[in-house]
Amino acid sequence: MKKRKGFFQSIFKKKEKEGLAGKYVLITGATRGVGLETARQFAEVGCHLILIDNNYAELEKIKERLKRRTLVPVYPKNKVEIQTYAINATDKMAVQYLASSLSERLERIDILVNNVGASDQRISKTNKSEQWQQLLEEHLWAPLYYMYAFLPLLKKQKSGHIINVSSGQTYFDLPTIGLHTALKTAVSTVSELLYYELKQYDVRVTTLSPYFVHTGERLEQEEHSLAIKLAHQLRPLYMQKPKKVAQKILEAAQTTKQIEVSNALFKIAKGINLVNPMPDFFSKGLGMAIAKNEEWQESDTNWQTEIIEPLLMKLYGLKNMLEGMAYASIGELGFRVDETMKGEQYWVRGERKTQAMELKLNWGADSLLTWSNPFKEDFMTNYLEGTVTIEGMCEAAPCYGQLELRYFTEQKIRYKFEFEANEETYVFEGEKRDIYPWNLPSAHANCFGELRKVGDSTLLATSTLQFNWKTLPAMLRSFEWLK
Repeated sequence: MKKRKGFFQSIFKKKEKEGLAGKYVLITGATRGVGLETARQFAEVGCHLILIDNNYAELEKIKERLKRRTLVPVYPKNKVEIQTYAINATDKMAVQYLASSLSERLERIDILVNNVGASDQRISKTNKSEQWQQLLEEHLWAPLYYMYAFLPLLKKQKSGHIINVSSGQTYFDLPTIGLHTALKTAVSTVSELLYYELKQYDVRVTTLSPYFVHTGERLEQEEHSLAIKLAHQLRPLYMQKPKKVAQKILEAAQTTKQIEVSNALFKIAKGINLVNPMPDFFSKGLGMAIAKNEEWQESDTNWQTEIIEPLLMKLYGLKNMLEGMAYASIGELGFRVDETMKGEQYWVRGERKTQAMELKLNWGADSLLTWSNPFKEDFMTNYLEGTVTIEGMCEAAPCYGQLELRYFTEQKIRYKFEFEANEETYVFEGEKRDIYPWNLPSAHANCFGELRKVGDSTLLATSTLQFNWKTLPAMLRSFEWLK
């Protein structure tokens, strides 16, 4: 029998983390963005997945990809089970039928990640009433359908956790997103009320409020102003990545927090709303900018030919002038450096064996100016060559490829090269991930790789390699300039 807690214990109980391996996690909106990243992360810690979206073909693709990822022996005793269901989230009867069907076939559902309708970047002014119906269905009714469809099961099993993905914009009212803000505020309010109402059933509820998530959606360029186009291009610099939001969801699943923030902007925006006249200042400023943009669009001025193209020509000329001055001062200066990493490779097919692995790489660039120019396609991209040694497979096999330093866009270093072994050509793709100024020693040390045959997408092996910081002096000594 489950031990009941006293009144004060239930209020002041310690927020202890718990293991997730073996739990059943239902994720809505699972084929892209936050939902897809959340599925990946729960799979990697050994959870059984129930993935919901409206695209059956995409769900099956993701299911196969996740199956390959879970072959990595993170939790070798737990075989991850993945189920997929193509459901229209705005169809109340379909959602209720799914909940009833799963309740009969599964003993329990431990976590519901209610991510449906979690993001909308469309302009949705509050005075455009024709948009209300569609947005109501997608961003209010759909999340509520899932919450209340699965409540009977969670109450019956007297356990579970609902994580509702809302929006940090509910704490910072801005023009053009009025409907979205209103609907997300409603969802957040219901979620926060359920936190208290479901305590008696030992069902936890967390409201997650991410800010500005970069979902990878493409922009129809001809429909927007230059400012919006520029903001769209710079999204990787100021928007959160789905992976970071998914990490917050994973953390929320391990705690008892009522509200989980995924960005410091949440707290800043919440504080600004309490300080007059800051809300009016932001709203009026943005309102004026929007009105001016509409005025420009209605004018007879041909912005593309009369304003944008001449401006771009001047900027292009300035860029060429600066490049010319740089080449005149330092010329074609390049560099190269040696790097060694050691670790293990695990075969996910066949004998499932583990082998020692070593990479001895030489990488660099022929032109420092091209390498450091953010307007060039080869920005911070290096040629790579060296040798690969894998126990029982190849000894110092030559390899050739490239190394990309994606610090500013993806916080990654990406290795990709080809090599030959046993009369077959293989491609290795590896990453050093989540690189930030505060974790350079650890992030720069670990490289996670995957091995495939050239021309075949089948994953053969995974690897974990380490850069030994004791070899840093040798790496620095190997650095040389190329003239």
